[in-house]
Amino acid sequence: MREGQQFPTDDREDEVINAELQSARADWAWEEVVAEADEVSARLESEVRATGSGLRQFESGRLVSGIFGNGPFHAATHFGWLVEGDVGFDAIAVEAFLDAEAQLLDTTALSDADRGTGVYNLACAHALAGRLDQARPLLRDAFQLRPDLAEFAQEDPDLVALREELAGLGAGPSSA
Repeated sequence: MREGQQFPTDDREDEVINAELQSARADWAWEEVVAEADEVSARLESEVRATGSGLRQFESGRLVSGIFGNGPFHAATHFGWLVEGDVGFDAIAVEAFLDAEAQLLDTTALSDADRGTGVYNLACAHALAGRLDQARPLLRDAFQLRPDLAEFAQEDPDLVALREELAGLGAGPSSA
C-alpha cells in the first residue's frame, strides 16, 4: 500500500486460513515458530515505520483493524492459554504486556473503529485470564467505539465467562 499497490484481500473464513497455517507448521519446533513470528513482526513494523504519518491516508478498514485483529493485540488473547499450558510464558510478563497494550491504546491517535478493535481484544485477553473486572469496562468502551462488536461478542468464545452480562455492558458508557 505504501508503494501504491492494491491491498491484498482473502475472503476465506478465518477458521479455514488458521487451519491452513497450522497444518503447514504442525511439525515445526517451537523455536521455528518463534523465529517466523519475530521475522514477520519485524517486517510489519518496518513497513509501518517506513509509511510513517502517511499511514493515515490509506482508506482501508482492514489495514489497522487487521493489524489489531490478527496481530499482537489479538495474540494477547491466547497468552492466557499459553500460561495455563505451562509452555514458558510468565503470567507477570503477560500482565505487563497487557498493561503496555492499554497504554498504547490510550496514547495513540486511532480512529474509533481501530481503537475499538484494540480495546475489544484487550478485554478478551483479560476475560480469558479470569480478570473479569478488568474486562467489563473495556468491553463497554469497545461497544461504544464499535457497536457492531456487541453482536459479535455474543458468539465470541473468548467471552464465555461474561456471556450473560454482554447486553448490559453494551448498553452505556464506561464508568471508568
